[in-house]
Amino acid sequence: MSKCQRCESDRLFSVGGKSSDCNSWNFQGREGEGYIPRVPNLGGGDYYDLEVCLECGQLQGKWPQPTPEELILEDDQCAKCGEVLSDEEVDLELTICSDCEADPDGDYE
Repeated sequence: MSKCQRCESDRLFSVGGKSSDCNSWNFQGREGEGYIPRVPNLGGGDYYDLEVCLECGQLQGKWPQPTPEELILEDDQCAKCGEVLSDEEVDLELTICSDCEADPDGDYE
């Protein structure tokens, strides 16, 4: 049985799931909808997976984590591949370019 990395309690609660592109997130005032930026210990893309101690509240995993690249992109860049969004995509307030939307697994084949 796993133990908390801070208090060594065995009262760990894990949760995970797949939510397709029905997510919303906020990081330092930058908001997005759709796929989750990839953050170790939290998830990314379609999936989220985290574990928290119910004794002390510590989120389990290695911290701090670097800021995901897609969260430091300019507003007119795709959150998945970094390519500049077209004027039409920007007007539609999209955060993912049409190529990434058409190939959500990133195979680009």
